Amino acid sequence: MSGQAPRIGVFVCHCGTNIGGVVNVPSVAKYARTLPDVVYAEDNLYTCSTDSQERIKKAILENNLNRVVVASCTRERTSLSSRIL
Repeated sequence: MSGQAPRIGVFVCHCGTNIGGVVNVPSVAKYARTLPDVVYAEDNLYTCSTDSQERIKKAILENNLNRVVVASCTRERTSLSSRIL
């Protein structure tokens, strides 16, 4: 990455209603697209899902991303939700 211009991808997770019930997640992703060096941003329902992780990998390759920001809940939160269910 040294010497390369940043190409940032931002992935904002709804985490079901954990985040999406409080934050306007699509607006956060839309705002991220306006930030310097952000070339890709999207929101998804569950970043931890296999489908979402595959989409992130695809976006990294297709957009030549060399930096990634993932905004999601913590592992502890996910584990707690799983135990409650």
